[in-house]
Amino acid sequence: MVQRFLRKHLALAMGAGLLLTACSQANASQSLAILDSDTSTQPVPEAVTALPYVEEDSVRFLGDHNDRTYFVARHAENPDHLVCLIQVDPATDEAGAACTDTQTMTDDKITTLEYGSTEVALVADDPSTTYLQEDDWQQAAENLWIKSSTTP
Repeated sequence: MVQRFLRKHLALAMGAGLLLTACSQANASQSLAILDSDTSTQPVPEAVTALPYVEEDSVRFLGDHNDRTYFVARHAENPDHLVCLIQVDPATDEAGAACTDTQTMTDDKITTLEYGSTEVALVADDPSTTYLQEDDWQQAAENLWIKSSTTP
């Protein structure tokens, strides 16, 4: 009887733990409301839509910084959980991206890109701004933070 009692309660506890784990893992829409927003008026460069892993109709404009333009998009392989931060250099019309799973993000930064002495982060909605600022990150736009050794 004691064993049945323990098994029953252990099973309930394990089930509750799995449920909490599943609920706490953010999907892309929970982390980035912009992905569910209307299409932006900012035109999406062909270099972005040509990226084979980007779900074309999910591309949204984030902002500009230091002659670069930034977009966010769902990843074609797993659009519910994988997102991409896309950087476009308008001078060369070249695009680069960093993609990651929103379920594994830490410290509100979903993914980062680096160029030169600048690091650019795609940041979840409602981040801990104090933490980011203490680590020398500066907000360039909603969901877009910059860290640079020579921040203008």
